[in-house]
Amino acid sequence: MRYITLYIFTNLNISFYLTTNSDNSFYQTTNSNNSFYQTTNSNFYQTTNSNNSFYQTTNSNNSFYQTTNSNNNFYQITNSNNSFYQTTNSNNSFYQTTNLKN
Repeated sequence: MRYITLYIFTNLNISFYLTTNSDNSFYQTTNSNNSFYQTTNSNFYQTTNSNNSFYQTTNSNNSFYQTTNSNNNFYQITNSNNSFYQTTNSNNSFYQTTNLKN
């Protein structure tokens, strides 16, 4: 399977909508009110950039990935191959919690 990366740059007050249904995959990209929403249904991918916050949720091959950047705080939660990783950078502090196969 090949992956195509699409970059879209728009000026203010411009809304962009793109919907593609190809190879049983669904792609939707929306740029509206200075917010960016991307939803893909092919092992579910969702990316949202709104109010200077970044949210990314990915569910692929029974793995879960979540990345959040909000208010200058960074949070990352990853559950992949029965392993759990959590990384947090908040208020100039770094926290890392790892639970890997017990």
